[in-house]
Amino acid sequence: MQPGEDSGLQVQLETYVHQLLLEVEELAVRMVGETRQTAAHVVLRACDLLQAGPRKADTAAYVEDLAGACRALLALREQPGPLGPVRDDELAAAVHTRVCRECTAAISDGEHTGGEPGSSPSGAR
Repeated sequence: MQPGEDSGLQVQLETYVHQLLLEVEELAVRMVGETRQTAAHVVLRACDLLQAGPRKADTAAYVEDLAGACRALLALREQPGPLGPVRDDELAAAVHTRVCRECTAAISDGEHTGGEPGSSPSGAR
């Protein structure tokens, strides 16, 4: 990948991830079983990825991660499995819970995470 290529591709992939997130979140509340658990994981990971953004030294890896998130979200959108009634209580809680990247413990609203001001070490959405 050439230096100028990844910038345009990055923006395009970020746009796709945002669009697919909306669609998968809408479907996920009706998914059942392991597919639902997988959707929650993929949605959380994609949100974390978008919020963290690229590291200056590793933009190419960020673009690769965005491409992986796009593939996973697209697969869930295209093959959501059997759909049941809307059950958004635990899924919404999982998707909107801030989690520490180091120990995976939930972080309460207003709780100081020890990161730099303006940073989000938790990957919260």
